[in-house]
Amino acid sequence: MRSKIRVVFGIVFLITSAHLCAQNTDLEALAGLKFNFGNPGARSLAMGGAFIGLADDASAAEANPAGLTILRKREMSIELRNTATSQNFPVGGVYPFVNEKDFPSRRSAIGFASAVLPLHNAAFAVYYHRPLQFQNSANVGGRYSTPTFYLGPNGPVSAAECAHTAGCQQQQVYPYTASANVPLSTYGGAAAYAWRNVSFGAAVRYQVFREQATTTRTDLDIAGSPVFVVSQTHGDKMFGKNANNDLTWIGGVKWSPSTKLSLGAVYKKGASFPAPVFASQVTAGSTASPTMVGVTEFHVPDSAGAGFSYRPLSNLTVNADVVRVRYSSLTDHFISVIEYGTEGAASVEGLKGYESHDGTELHAGVEYFILSKMPFAIRAGWWRDPPHTIHYAAPLVVPHDVAAAILFPDRRGENHYSVGVGIAIPAFQIDVAYDTSETLKQATVSVVARY
Repeated sequence: MRSKIRVVFGIVFLITSAHLCAQNTDLEALAGLKFNFGNPGARSLAMGGAFIGLADDASAAEANPAGLTILRKREMSIELRNTATSQNFPVGGVYPFVNEKDFPSRRSAIGFASAVLPLHNAAFAVYYHRPLQFQNSANVGGRYSTPTFYLGPNGPVSAAECAHTAGCQQQQVYPYTASANVPLSTYGGAAAYAWRNVSFGAAVRYQVFREQATTTRTDLDIAGSPVFVVSQTHGDKMFGKNANNDLTWIGGVKWSPSTKLSLGAVYKKGASFPAPVFASQVTAGSTASPTMVGVTEFHVPDSAGAGFSYRPLSNLTVNADVVRVRYSSLTDHFISVIEYGTEGAASVEGLKGYESHDGTELHAGVEYFILSKMPFAIRAGWWRDPPHTIHYAAPLVVPHDVAAAILFPDRRGENHYSVGVGIAIPAFQIDVAYDTSETLKQATVSVVARY
């Protein structure tokens, strides 16, 4: 028997007043969303983001504020970053052999800007940082077939097995379109103090969050094929403009036991923002307004890192960092409404099985200066981004389970490779870098002026 499931992913548990502690919804528009915790600046990016132990320029305000004390001149910097992302959506096939389509997106923006004022054994900085700039859209409905699966009494089976299995049904995920625009901006102030060969630093960050993520599904089983729209947005619609803002902090330390070696550590507290979810059924001639069906919490995971920088030669520096990111917080109390009925009421089912695991990033990079009247730097690096996207990992017993596994599969980690060059004189420095992986490519240029 053939049937199709009416699944509209992307609504939180239907409530009227309680504030949920979920990170997000199972909205397709946000599937595969990755946080980028790389340090700002082209110089850092060229060395695989390994900068916690070095932290010797203006970007230290965000990377490790303790490093600011190494600066002896006033310094201003700005970085322009171009980011190309790939977001994969299922577009056909038969489970578990699901086809995916890459929907790329490219954005350019000022990624970092700062001003640093050194003062005796202390240093102060103000800065701007754009740690998250995600924007993409995908139109699967009408352009591609949607994945099919066969579900028997004990779980998914092949088409051949289904033909000889009692009670087996053919199922299909409905066509959908998805779009998301999720920027996060940081306005920060940092201070550091040096005592002998140890420096301590801290930063306070005022972070501003904006979000608009929407999924539209078409119910092919109902006459007229009604459309269901689910969207998640930032919280000013329900809680006022201050709901889009949060104060967070960074703490760092740096120790230089010799002129050749420095060690650093940093902790970054993630921000949290309420994110209401709205849903509605859209039919010809309908004037109904979307209904707020719940509130999630968009939570940026905390992270902690440590690194070292070693200079075996006067013109050669080797850096390495280890960063632990609490990605598991993405699914704290994760709640989902997995089916949206045709009469405008939500069919409430808690789909328990979404996971996101804590991850450890490894960063390594080198910098080599060709000494001349205008020193020229060559840099290269590597870093490992662990798997951390939200995925569905529960047993596949009912159709909703299989649909969740198709839309939110477990992704593997990625290796990033980076290169860059730079020119430095006492009053001026310019650096360019390029970082590439399977789903993320970044090109950036940084300019530093000292006076």
